[in-house]
Amino acid sequence: CDDVDDCIGQLDACGICNGPGEVYECGCADIPEGDCDCNGNQLDALGVCGGDCAADADADGICDDVDDCIGQLDACGICNGPGEVYECGCADIPEGDCDCNGNQLDALGVCGGDCAADTDGDGICDTDEVGGCTDDTACNFNPGATDEDGSCTYSGPILDCNGNCINDSDGDGICDEDENECPDYNGNGICDNEDVFGCTYIGACNFDENATADDGTCTYAAAGFNCDGTSIDDSETFAGCTYSQALNYSAAATFDDGSCVFLDLLEEMGSCFFDVSDDGIVNTPDLLVFLQYWESTCE
Repeated sequence: CDDVDDCIGQLDACGICNGPGEVYECGCADIPEGDCDCNGNQLDALGVCGGDCAADADADGICDDVDDCIGQLDACGICNGPGEVYECGCADIPEGDCDCNGNQLDALGVCGGDCAADTDGDGICDTDEVGGCTDDTACNFNPGATDEDGSCTYSGPILDCNGNCINDSDGDGICDEDENECPDYNGNGICDNEDVFGCTYIGACNFDENATADDGTCTYAAAGFNCDGTSIDDSETFAGCTYSQALNYSAAATFDDGSCVFLDLLEEMGSCFFDVSDDGIVNTPDLLVFLQYWESTCE
């Protein structure tokens, strides 16, 4: 009877009179607050419904109990590390290297250089050394040389680098320092100790063209005869001194008559006989005076 009926209609599946039925998320009710499903489960630290992760402090999606790094990996892969703060970023330069590219110092201290050796320690690679004389006071100084090879040559106290006399006041090619050491009493420009002795008289029978100093051994043909003893036509002969260095030399004489008069050079040189200009030096002015009288006729 309606007056005692608890539901004038129909109870739905959830026991509600004229209710909508199991139309809620969990059928007859919504998910309870704090739960994540209709079974009473809650979300764990990773947001997994009914999961067992208690914590994920760095929120990296890995449960702290299995997380290798609770925090952040820096650029070098170090958990909570300082990052690329070392000389090579994540590390210092390795021992033995000179840069972060694995290079080493060469023999000249150049990082990554190709010099294998600098034996003398002069800052120039052995393969680039140039041998030569490095003394700028030497005759053969080589400004391009880097390695002294002991080849330096120097001018002496008498000769310059070209082998010429430093002092040669008379211009005879004999250094002043050697003039006193090199007697030349016959005035032929050759040291007496270098003279070749022999007969220097062109008209003599035993004339020696290689002789530079006369030794007094000259022999002459008799008047009217040749050196071989054959006679000479009188019309073609003229007796006289034929020795060009004699004081009484005669260019017209065809044979020598033994009348030549010579200077006693050893005595005359002491008074500088050939100093015609009388200036104390035998030089060009004396030659010019002599040439003024060349081929003049002597009475």
